[in-house]
Amino acid sequence: MMDNKETLNMINDATKNTFDSLRQLGELQLNTWNQIVDKQQSMFNSAVKSSIAQGELLKDAKNIQDVTTAQVDLNSKLVEDMTLQSRQSVEIIKKAGEDFQKLAEKSIKTATDKVKKAA
Repeated sequence: MMDNKETLNMINDATKNTFDSLRQLGELQLNTWNQIVDKQQSMFNSAVKSSIAQGELLKDAKNIQDVTTAQVDLNSKLVEDMTLQSRQSVEIIKKAGEDFQKLAEKSIKTATDKVKKAA
């Protein structure tokens, strides 16, 4: 049977482990959030640059065929860029899921070990 000191130590360890897990979860969420916001900003910037280029194209147009060809090129580049950045966003989310799973497994193992030790 555990005495009061051992019980308090066990509660202290459990509290510390819980706090550490929550801190790690918060860091994971913040890191993922920052990466996604950066990616969204980059996608927005790409769209704005493409729009500006479209406007410049119309301003400097000599004939409709040149405008049409240039717009197709600009739109193709924009689609490629958006596709790449969307894939990168998916990878960010996928990695966050893997990191979350590792954190959860580690926390469960720590909790299980503590319970076994207490029993």
